[in-house]
Amino acid sequence: MSLPDRRAQRRESTHRAISAAALQLIVEQGAEGLSVAELARRAGVSRRTVFNHYSSIEEAAVAQTLWELDELSETIPLPQIPDDAALPVVVARLVEAFVLSPASLELILRLSALSRELRSHPAVAQWGQRTVEHAVGILTERTARLRPGADLLQVRILCLSLVAACAA
Repeated sequence: MSLPDRRAQRRESTHRAISAAALQLIVEQGAEGLSVAELARRAGVSRRTVFNHYSSIEEAAVAQTLWELDELSETIPLPQIPDDAALPVVVARLVEAFVLSPASLELILRLSALSRELRSHPAVAQWGQRTVEHAVGILTERTARLRPGADLLQVRILCLSLVAACAA
């Protein structure tokens, strides 16, 4: 492995260690009283390294949830959908498969707890929007796998509508 590859791998590993520790801290202690020193200790890095990767503990925790969404999306099999099914049916079945999987429900509960803990944070709405957009992107990509010729704007609108309905 070349030196740049090792550096990139190490950076990614550090990035993930910080984000995992941040989410764990918020879940265990709540958003109040969090310290970068404690986050750095748990992640096995310096305070400076934390800020080289993230602007805040909360941002790191949100990054962890986005990675978990990515990993989760790869574990949920594409549902069997008839070839002649209408596009809204395809999207609805994908959302249903995603939302009803036990791992998804666990992640949704953690996201709910995270949003409750961070509700007073000024950027929480922005992070919530990032999470929703990320989920919509995953569902749009998976729909495109099932229906390669589908209008991606229409797919995205359908996905966004269903995800928003689930979040309400």
